[in-house]
Amino acid sequence: ASAYHARAVALAPLDERAARRLAACLDAAGDRGAALAALDALRGRLSAALDVSPSPETAALEAHLRGRDTAAAAPLPGDGRRSVP
Repeated sequence: ASAYHARAVALAPLDERAARRLAACLDAAGDRGAALAALDALRGRLSAALDVSPSPETAALEAHLRGRDTAAAAPLPGDGRRSVP
């Protein structure tokens, strides 16, 4: 499925919906790094071609993906770790 979405992005490199679908597909396949890279590449294309930032929907997806990285790294309460006084 990601090959289909990658082709859609190649055919319409400024289409944010296509880039979001590619990122979501990559993330669903377990490759969050590639999903974030796809959104970063979109950001670069939009900036270079149109001097604009991604839409709120695209920014929200990127924040969601990045937020999961941060949340996964944070220790959970009661996970056995102790803080040093």
